Amino acid sequence: MLEAALAKGPWILGEEFSAADVTIGSGLNFAVRQFKMVPSRPAFDAYLARCTARPAFQRAEKIAAG
Repeated sequence: MLEAALAKGPWILGEEFSAADVTIGSGLNFAVRQFKMVPSRPAFDAYLARCTARPAFQRAEKIAAG
């Protein structure tokens, strides 16, 4: 279902980044990259690359790293 949603646009709701992307992107990042609970898929990898390229995501990672 998530893969189908990502096929419609670069973000969950289409062309614009939204709060849904903050929620889904962070959860998917944990599930795919950190805990390996969800198998990696090309659509997920591309979506996560877009999410992690955002300046706010990079700032949050620096804060979390201490």
